[in-house]
Amino acid sequence: MLEQAHKGLPDDPALIRQLAYVNQRLDDMPATQHYARLVIDDIDNQALINPLTPEQNQQRFNFRRLHEEVGRRWTFSFDSSIGLRSGAMSTANNNVGGAAPGKSYRSYGQLEAEYRIGRNMLLEGDLLSVYSRVFADTGENGVMMPVKNPMSGTGLRWKPLRDQIFFLAVEQQLPLNGQNGASDTMLRASASFFNGGKYSDEWHPNGSGWFAQNLYLDAAQYIRQDIQAWTADYRVSWHQKVANGQTIEPYAHVQDNGYRDKGTQGAQLGGVGVRWNFWTGETHYDAWPHKVSLGVEYQHTFKAINQRNGERNNAFLTIGVHW
Repeated sequence: MLEQAHKGLPDDPALIRQLAYVNQRLDDMPATQHYARLVIDDIDNQALINPLTPEQNQQRFNFRRLHEEVGRRWTFSFDSSIGLRSGAMSTANNNVGGAAPGKSYRSYGQLEAEYRIGRNMLLEGDLLSVYSRVFADTGENGVMMPVKNPMSGTGLRWKPLRDQIFFLAVEQQLPLNGQNGASDTMLRASASFFNGGKYSDEWHPNGSGWFAQNLYLDAAQYIRQDIQAWTADYRVSWHQKVANGQTIEPYAHVQDNGYRDKGTQGAQLGGVGVRWNFWTGETHYDAWPHKVSLGVEYQHTFKAINQRNGERNNAFLTIGVHW
């Protein structure tokens, strides 16, 4: 019915917007991108007559993000935290998805490739993906770069809810050096809260900056080892624009880590830092698909896992690449 109405009213902007959203829900990528381009063109035509209002500017960005998002199949990411002094051990590197939950490392790194299979696969509005990653840490010898204990993980990731950031995953992990680490199957659930809309880390086209926040929850069950691990992290930050597609982001966060292996242990820390974020790769119809973050963070550990008192104040270089 909407298509028929569009034939009768081809220049109705509200109808074109509705068609873009409907086809997104149907996972019809060509149709979604077609109508998103029509919306962008309409807003651009209005800009020739009068300057865009902040609301129109935000709408234009949202449809450019929609155009980019529905066309994305592959996503590549790299994340790393590197201890800047010898002996630094961070419980923040006690990654839930790591090979040895409950261990503290000087540095940690992960490279991941994800392929989106599609939407509406198991439930209406869901998103199903397959992914593979390699990750490593510094072990117990305190080297700076995360090149010890390399592991691979291959799994299936499911986002069951359209409008909530909530993921379920099953992953098979294998050691890559044949000596350290053990193969295992990991079940994982993760979610983010309070970071939608104006509080997100997504680029904001209006204003000189914006406030962002995120409550991140992550939990995993290692089946063979019968180990449970979890993390809760709350972060607040301010993105100050320094150029188009660039921000300086001072931030603070608090984190709680825990794991259970016959007994329950936990660690709590706080951190303050600053990141330089820059987005790249935009086109006329696509919002920036790539983001790189470089930062420095100071951490204080209040309660630690495998960490001595003299190691509780540390500084780390953080690197994040989303491509």
